[in-house]
Amino acid sequence: MVFSQFHLNKNTSLQVTKTKLDSLQRNGVELMIHMCPNCHIQYDRYQPVIEKEYGVKYDMVHMNIA
Repeated sequence: MVFSQFHLNKNTSLQVTKTKLDSLQRNGVELMIHMCPNCHIQYDRYQPVIEKEYGVKYDMVHMNIA
C-alpha cells in the first residue's frame, strides 16, 4: 500500500518506507527479494530518494523474484 500512497501522500509514503528500511538495516539485511512488483519499485526506486532527503545511507540491494 505504500507505493499507491506515494501518489496521494508522498511524505507519509517515504516516512513509512524509511521506517522499514531503518529496521531492516538495524537487523543486518543486505538483500531484499520482493515478490510484489510495487514493493520492489517502492524500495529500489525510492531508497536513494530517502537517503538524500533524510541524510541516511542504506547498504541494501533490492531484487524482484521474477
